[in-house]
Amino acid sequence: MPTDRRIRPGDLVCIDINGVGFNGYRTCYYRTYCVGDKPTEFQKEIYRAAYDGVTAFAECIKPGITTDDVQREWLKLGDFPGGWGRWTKWPEVGRHYFGSVCHSIGLRSGDPGLTIPGTAAAHGYKNPAVELQKNMAFAVECGCFTWLGDRWAKDGAKIENVGVITDGGFEILYRAPFKELMACGLLAVLKGQER
Repeated sequence: MPTDRRIRPGDLVCIDINGVGFNGYRTCYYRTYCVGDKPTEFQKEIYRAAYDGVTAFAECIKPGITTDDVQREWLKLGDFPGGWGRWTKWPEVGRHYFGSVCHSIGLRSGDPGLTIPGTAAAHGYKNPAVELQKNMAFAVECGCFTWLGDRWAKDGAKIENVGVITDGGFEILYRAPFKELMACGLLAVLKGQER
């Protein structure tokens, strides 16, 4: 969340590109980066959890099934310790999946239309089941942070892609890599001194 704290080398930063458009059509996507340093193994693990969640969500989307079918299949795939299908109750120590949802996209981000609630279903969010059809467009997102019982979360990552339903499933429209957590904005750090 935004704060007045200065971003330091090694921090994870989540960037939300929302509402950028071309010829009237909008996009919505998240990317998480490690700022100015190589990510730690722990940060890579959290990023991998978000990546696995968003990838599994996208793989569950197919024409001819309902939004409820996608929800059930996605939760089943994440039904393992630390997975998105086993919600940790806040403020219990563990992984917390947030913003994990599929929402309509088109002339604006979050166009009125279909939503697959993802982890929001744990909070009672429910839409009527609707059959998915070819050429429907969605933004698919998943975030994960780990709470160690301190005042702030240890680390977190969020990933989102926009795609379209095809005969074979869900085709992600973005070509930017997102499989690995990338470092960006390399600050010159020499002998512990910022330049």
